[in-house]
Amino acid sequence: MHWQTFISTLLGGLITLSAILLTNALDLCKRKRTHEKLIHALLQGLRDEIAGLLEMAETSPVRPIAAVPEGKPYEGLFTASQDYFIVYHANAELVMQIADANLRRRIIQTYTRAKAVLDTVNMNRLYLERYHYLQSTFLKTKDTSIQAESENYHRALVQIAGQLKQADTQFRKTAASLLEMLSDIRLRN
Repeated sequence: MHWQTFISTLLGGLITLSAILLTNALDLCKRKRTHEKLIHALLQGLRDEIAGLLEMAETSPVRPIAAVPEGKPYEGLFTASQDYFIVYHANAELVMQIADANLRRRIIQTYTRAKAVLDTVNMNRLYLERYHYLQSTFLKTKDTSIQAESENYHRALVQIAGQLKQADTQFRKTAASLLEMLSDIRLRN
């Protein structure tokens, strides 16, 4: 009789353990599917955000960066006062959970290059404002030291324009490549 109690207790314990393991396995599968759906939604959001950034760059009323002639400053007065990276910033932790290392790297690279463009545009705007102020001041005062400073700013603006064209080209190339990668993922799922 003692063996029957032991065997039934052991059998009950094994059934309970099996039920716990099954429940945990099902819960793990459910969490994995939820996470995969979340990553997929993130990738769609990032795709839409990048496409929007490229569209904004194409349709902006500000003079296109690529149209700046060699040796001339960029005279567009675009100010990046908004957060144009809402999806990316709100999901930075989730971006780091993307399993595909190449895709994750490309996403981060694209946003880094987009930020570089905006930072360079903002720096250009500050130099351009100072340059115009110095030109105006020189016309009023005819002070040669102000003219020399104005010429220094002009040279800096020409250099910044070259950097800006390069940053814009790199961003567009990286963004187009990322959009292609994201479109391929969208088709697979």
